[in-house]
Amino acid sequence: MYKNAYRAFSTRYPKVQFAWSYKTNYLDAVCRVYHQEGAWAEVVSGFEYTKALNNGVDGKYIIFNGPDKSEEDLEVIKKWSSKPDELYSAITNEEASIHREMCENLSQLVQDLGGNTIVIPTSKHDF
Repeated sequence: MYKNAYRAFSTRYPKVQFAWSYKTNYLDAVCRVYHQEGAWAEVVSGFEYTKALNNGVDGKYIIFNGPDKSEEDLEVIKKWSSKPDELYSAITNEEASIHREMCENLSQLVQDLGGNTIVIPTSKHDF
């Protein structure tokens, strides 16, 4: 099945790369079959990231996807990524930017409704 799908896509998109979603099924035997066929790993948590590493997937072939990563998840990435500081910094900066924008939008909404409350971002990250 994997090879048929890959052949169908690669004839039209030569640089196609499939990734097996650990969220779909993270049983080691299933994941390993897809990796043996050439699929990367697509994970959404530190748990799944570690499973992919334990299944022999090199960190550069793991797509760590999705929003709202915990500090523990980010620490797993920092430990195994080839450029952990750049990756960690990008994630936390994006997270801080989103948080700041949400607070600004909420403050504006309160003011538009006639209030005078200002929402101040609070986080363990520096804004």
